[in-house]
Amino acid sequence: MLQQGLSLHRENQLQEAYSCYQKILAIDPKHFNAIQLTGTIQVQTGNHAAAVLLFDQALQISQSSAAVFYNRGNALKELKRFEEALASYSQATRINPDYAEAFINRGVTLQDLKRFDEALASYSQAIRIKPDYADAFNNRGVTLKELNRFEEALASYAEAIRINPHYAEAFNNRGISLQELKRFDEALASYSEAIRIKPDYADAFYNRGNALKELKHLDEALVNYAEAIRIKPGYAEAFNNRGIALKELMRFDEALVNYAQAIRIKPNYAEAFNNRGLALEELKRFDESLASYAQAIQFKPDYADAFYNRGNGLKELMRLDEALASYAQAIRIKPDYAEAFNNRGVALKELKRFDEALASYAEAIRFKPDYAEALNNRGVTLQELKRFDEALASYAQAIRIKPDYADAYWNQSIALLLLGNFDEGWRLYEWRLKKEDTKNNYFSGLQLAWRGQESISGKRLLIHSEQGLGDSIQFVRYLPDVVALGPEVILQVQKPLVELFSCMNLPVTLIAKGDPLPEFDAYCPLLSLPYVFKASLETMTP
Repeated sequence: MLQQGLSLHRENQLQEAYSCYQKILAIDPKHFNAIQLTGTIQVQTGNHAAAVLLFDQALQISQSSAAVFYNRGNALKELKRFEEALASYSQATRINPDYAEAFINRGVTLQDLKRFDEALASYSQAIRIKPDYADAFNNRGVTLKELNRFEEALASYAEAIRINPHYAEAFNNRGISLQELKRFDEALASYSEAIRIKPDYADAFYNRGNALKELKHLDEALVNYAEAIRIKPGYAEAFNNRGIALKELMRFDEALVNYAQAIRIKPNYAEAFNNRGLALEELKRFDESLASYAQAIQFKPDYADAFYNRGNGLKELMRLDEALASYAQAIRIKPDYAEAFNNRGVALKELKRFDEALASYAEAIRFKPDYAEALNNRGVTLQELKRFDEALASYAQAIRIKPDYADAYWNQSIALLLLGNFDEGWRLYEWRLKKEDTKNNYFSGLQLAWRGQESISGKRLLIHSEQGLGDSIQFVRYLPDVVALGPEVILQVQKPLVELFSCMNLPVTLIAKGDPLPEFDAYCPLLSLPYVFKASLETMTP
């Protein structure tokens, strides 16, 4: 009867094998082999708790079987009773020191317990016993990756692949380590090889999507996330990351749909709630974004990024004291959180608590010495305190780190103008045309961007007001100098100023903002005229 059961078991006819073992146990309730083999069937059919009870029953009869301890460990691991599983695997290896499978599963359990160095030792034992054990090399690579020993991880995956050239999981894991090393093209090739071997490999499509997202190939990333979801419809992480890619493409409503799908699949998915908050913030739906961050924090109370993002949302709403509390929470969880120190500094500056703001920027810079944004913000605060030389030095540091940093150049220009350094101040003031928050105020057509270098005599020149009414009134004084250069001047101004400026005794065509523009050959923003005409204190004084 036992032999018949074993034969059926080997042929994976589990129900028939189970019946054979039950018949044996009806005759002999303490039949060791029938008990432990029944337990094995329970493991294979996912009844892990029942399997543990059967293995414990077998061990009451005899504790000399390494296989029973091994299989008991497998059942306990599936139940996430990792310490008990570890003890069971360890006993299996004590009984049979050459039990490679027990060493590898012991390693997996140690990895689950975050005891990575011990896991490595266990995998090394498995490899010593069985030098061609591809799974051991693959799992060893995963553990090395967790320890940020990426080059060693790559060597381990290479061994796994050498032993088994069709090992899709090893190619996928190799891709993850290459991605950590920012070797994205190699990572993509590795994921593609995993997919070639295993076309329905959802994780490889997902990871390939992540690599493409990092490379800003966002449309391709979306295709890969969609394929991962097609293969595995309940893939919450793929919905979440597809949402991130859509957000980067400014497709915020679609991003929200994907975050909602991720949350529907995984209701306690803190990262999806956090990312949903970011998308809502982009849509200026601040109250909803704050609620989403709060849910992220509810599910993951040590989620520093969610506290940080909540702080940013509160700062946008000018609820600055609450923002400070949220940044403080982020910093408590992650004491080297440079971005939180920087934004905390911005909130403190808004509250006129300048010395505290400077201290916060100093912390941001201490943790991230190349943090151009913090150096720029420190400059702004120093400028508020009239400490102009220090402010200029801070802007200069930011620019050294980030040579195209428009905000730092523009802030530098304001400080120089306040100090009376008009030549350099007006020159740097031109960086406003490249600042993210103002660059869309300017024309970017094929026409000449005139700044005085070229002759415009006989050409049609557009001068457009760009800032407030007061600025337009202040700087229109340079219009006679423009007219003297011989162009046909079109002046585009705010609608309330058209009647006032029509009183000027100048040959200028006035057009209200929003009205159709005629053809023009060149253009110049109104507040660039002081730069064109090398304005000084004398020329700017009525």
